[in-house]
Amino acid sequence: MSCQHDCLPTPLFPALIENRPALDRITYRIGDYACFRAHMLALLDQSQALSAWTHRGADDPGIALLECGAIAGEIIAFYQELYANEAYLRTAQWRESVARLVALGGYRLAPGLGGEARFALEVKGNEAVKVPAGFAFKAELEAGDGAAVFESLNETTVYPWLSKFHLYRPRRGAVAIGAGSTRLELSAVAGHTDLASRSAAEIKPGDRFIIVPRDNPWEQGSGVFAPQQRSEILIVKRTQTLLDRIVIEFAGSLAVDRGVEIDVYPIGRSFRHYGYNAPPSYGELNETTGILNFTPTEFRRSTGQAVGNASDRYTDLSPTELPLDTEVDDLASGGLLVLTGHLTAMLSSDLDPPPYTSRGSVQTESVLQGYGSGKGMGGFQDFLPIPILSPITVVRQINEVRQDTLIWGGMNAGASVPVISEVLVPNPGITSGSYDIRRLQMHEVIGDKLTLRAESRWLDGDFGLDTELAFFGTHAEVVALVGRELLLEDDSGVLQSVQVVSSVTDFDLAQRDESNPWIWPLRLDQPPCYPRDAFDEADNRISVYGNLVPADQGETQDEVVLGGGDARQAFQTFALPKSPLTYLLHNERTPPQVPELEVRVDGILWQRVETFFSSEPDDRVYVVREDEAGNSLVQFGDGKSGTRLPSGMGNVRARYRTGSAAHGHLKTGKTPQAKDRLQLLGKVWMPQPVTGGAEAEQEAEARQAAPARLQALGRLVGLADYEAEALALPGVRKACAEWVAPQGMPRLRLVVLTDGGSATEAEAVAAAMNSANRCRGAARFSIETVQGVRQYLHLDLSLGYAADRLAEDIEPAVLEALGVEQDSAEPQHGLFGYLDRQFGQGLHVSQVIARVQQVSGVVWVRVDALQSIPLGDPPQTDPLALSVPTLRVRREALGCQGDALLALHAEHLYLNLTQDQAVKECEA
Repeated sequence: MSCQHDCLPTPLFPALIENRPALDRITYRIGDYACFRAHMLALLDQSQALSAWTHRGADDPGIALLECGAIAGEIIAFYQELYANEAYLRTAQWRESVARLVALGGYRLAPGLGGEARFALEVKGNEAVKVPAGFAFKAELEAGDGAAVFESLNETTVYPWLSKFHLYRPRRGAVAIGAGSTRLELSAVAGHTDLASRSAAEIKPGDRFIIVPRDNPWEQGSGVFAPQQRSEILIVKRTQTLLDRIVIEFAGSLAVDRGVEIDVYPIGRSFRHYGYNAPPSYGELNETTGILNFTPTEFRRSTGQAVGNASDRYTDLSPTELPLDTEVDDLASGGLLVLTGHLTAMLSSDLDPPPYTSRGSVQTESVLQGYGSGKGMGGFQDFLPIPILSPITVVRQINEVRQDTLIWGGMNAGASVPVISEVLVPNPGITSGSYDIRRLQMHEVIGDKLTLRAESRWLDGDFGLDTELAFFGTHAEVVALVGRELLLEDDSGVLQSVQVVSSVTDFDLAQRDESNPWIWPLRLDQPPCYPRDAFDEADNRISVYGNLVPADQGETQDEVVLGGGDARQAFQTFALPKSPLTYLLHNERTPPQVPELEVRVDGILWQRVETFFSSEPDDRVYVVREDEAGNSLVQFGDGKSGTRLPSGMGNVRARYRTGSAAHGHLKTGKTPQAKDRLQLLGKVWMPQPVTGGAEAEQEAEARQAAPARLQALGRLVGLADYEAEALALPGVRKACAEWVAPQGMPRLRLVVLTDGGSATEAEAVAAAMNSANRCRGAARFSIETVQGVRQYLHLDLSLGYAADRLAEDIEPAVLEALGVEQDSAEPQHGLFGYLDRQFGQGLHVSQVIARVQQVSGVVWVRVDALQSIPLGDPPQTDPLALSVPTLRVRREALGCQGDALLALHAEHLYLNLTQDQAVKECEA
């Protein structure tokens, strides 16, 4: 049957109200202005009584009145639809509507939470300073308007030397000084190892040091004979002080391998033995024959016998008299001389022979001639005493200095004669010792004996499982680090929080004092995440903050009078004069968010309860509620559920804190400041972002959490119950629970997406969930709470739009359809909106094309590139810090890890809009 002529058309007014389930918005309007006007005019046309009224122009007062009725009808229909939508939780848009709807099931929108911060303080002076609990700081954050106020949680002792300092990688063990070394470290001065004594040496470029070998076989009781190493003279090129190390660089390098440490003496002038430059022979005239006889000059001198023996060619000299090659008048008695030369002697049978090995050692081949292959049968015993030739270096004190005129062979001149404290070789086992005066040098000692060691070495690479670092300071300074939390920061801003686990007994004062700074080993609770060379002593790239003061958001207000009690009133209510009231997380409470509020009535502290349901008539309790404007209301009982307020004038007083929702980093160019005054306080730093702060629960989150919480009835049984419990926590935007059993150990894995996305916020959620599981769950399994991450994508998208549309209208619609994150705004809906996506949900390129194709005015769509952006390790959460891959590819499908949520930021979207020319041609 055809309806062209036989069926009545569907009436346009009133419109049929019909809505399918699960709509985000319902239709409830029976018509608009045009429908109302047309319907009333149709009724007018059908009226027999008004058939003569044929004029329909607006200039007719009756028609004008009818049109006014149509306008009123449209307004009423508009508000009917608005109120109808506000009557359902899924479609309600107003916050007060959502709050009242969820309250029907006993659910209340979570208030905003105060953030948590850690401030690092610089303290001036030399004494410790106590920061009292409640000390106020203020900071301007990127995510807020105005300055947020924080107050310290407890009393903290801060120290000037821990304001901002360095820790260092531990040094490796001592090593031997090798030939070719050009840099050594000063380890002791006259046996003193403290820094003050070593710094007092005042070593300058150009200073000369002479090495005095520690192996000295020439002294009495030296035991087994071994040839002495030869001495060397070192010339200082430059010095550098690094912590407790005084590094000396020399102009040359060492020629001989040495031990772990060497002794050196700073020397001034160097002298030669008188007569070293005498003629090789001298002539004597034989008066009888008249012949001039030449006698070789004696250049060898015994170590134990006197010189001269009444000879007129050599002045009498005892073995301890060593004449200089010049006259000096400033060589003081009591000073030291370092004597170097080469000694020839005989080794007596009561000493073991030296361990000769090769030509390269200190003795010469001629010394080896008397040795066989072993003792007896031509061995050592057959050739005792044994001739030896060895370098000699000894230190002798000057007992006195006399001036004299000396004769040595054919030489006669004035000279200074120091008398030394002991002969060169007092060892009785070495006999017939002699030395060549031409090779003997006497060096004037002008300072204390110095002990040098090889330059320190360190390990490179990562720390692995090693948790040890080093601290430079006094004993009192290092003791202040015991149990202390430290914050490490490298030059790129990477932070790590650690704690010192060393105890006081680890800082032993053996061979140390309390007044000088020393290097102390320090153990941390975890290995540093930086390479070892970042803790280098010369180029340290890690700053350490030691004066950390934990604080939470909230400014304490002066005690205020809320009003007077009236015993006649039930549920008497007062509003706090300032908002927002600060709430903080207390995991042991249900719900965990607790207001920072104290209420006293007639000076007595009353207790806050979550509800009056279980309160007795005489219980001094109150509840706190938030109205639609965010104001906090304090309500008291009715005499049945909680006692009524006693009557009085201004007897209800309150002390509270205000401020919430602080999170994120400091604003660029801003620094935190102390709001209160504290003596000797210098700079204030806030290296870490503020965490834990959250806005009051949004309507979108409440729509998800409230029905699930109502279904759970306060219990935690199924996965949905745990998700709803997590979503009810302030700052949690999304939650996903699943059962996992790694290594056969079942547990519940809860992935959450918080406002700040930090590990600290995830830890707070974990603590609250564990507490809820113990109190209201089965408590038969552990809960693993994981901070979800946004897996950002790169999308290169080209599209054509209709010729009758504008690009500036198409682009915002496309961004909205895709759910693109712009600036700090995170879209809830769209292809990449966090409410419309699930953790671990992948993506196919066809989904992108389909979603954009649905935008009105878009003619065609082409995806040129689609790929994930590597987040790094640890994952980078700031999309502006992620760059688009250089090699761009198009993936047909993208996977996603279970703790990740696909997201698209405007910086990673290349959107190319082109007016569709084919449509323009056809339309033309």
